[in-house]
Amino acid sequence: MKDNQSPICDIFPIKVLRKMNISQLREVLKIISSIDVEKFGEYIDELIKIYESLELELYKEAISSLFPNEIVSKESLFDVIRNSWSMRNTDEEVEQMRVLINELLNVPMEELKNWHKLIRNNQVSEVNYYTYHGTKGLEFDNVLILMEKRFGRDPNYFIKFFQQYQQRQNLAGEEKKKYERVRNLLYVSCSRAIKNLRILFLDDISPYREVFQEIFGEIRQFDN
Repeated sequence: MKDNQSPICDIFPIKVLRKMNISQLREVLKIISSIDVEKFGEYIDELIKIYESLELELYKEAISSLFPNEIVSKESLFDVIRNSWSMRNTDEEVEQMRVLINELLNVPMEELKNWHKLIRNNQVSEVNYYTYHGTKGLEFDNVLILMEKRFGRDPNYFIKFFQQYQQRQNLAGEEKKKYERVRNLLYVSCSRAIKNLRILFLDDISPYREVFQEIFGEIRQFDN
């Protein structure tokens, strides 16, 4: 996957860079950026094949540093997902992991490149995408915010804020702190618009319609 804007230390660890001269570094970068496939899983397969075909140990070490624990296999990537999941490993969670891994392997490379530009704030098109936190300090004429109940690992991050909105004065302790964190995040994202702000909520908000209307104004419903 090619990205000429990435600092080299974001790609390889310092311990690898110290062993390589400029010519060797260029050669390794040429190798990993020359892979031309459609999906992420295909990219990993090709990278593993290249690793296995290399004779120079220094090049193999550079490529292995791109994998978790320097283990050059798809399984090492899967372990990262498994280890970040709940340790209960119920049948439902195992199935969720299987689906997630399958989706990850089928992500188009072009989408991954766009995601990388997003998290590095390296976008030059007329329509730019940002994370909620990534918009801090920025301003735009027009802003569209995509929102749903889930945020990060919390399945009810935003919706709980709207549930508690009318009783916010009664909150205390950790509940109050969490409410304020969500409120501050909403403020950061919603205050970026100079002229027009639109929020597209992807889940059903009918139980909290009055709260949404009080905060954001007119609501328009889109049917699937």
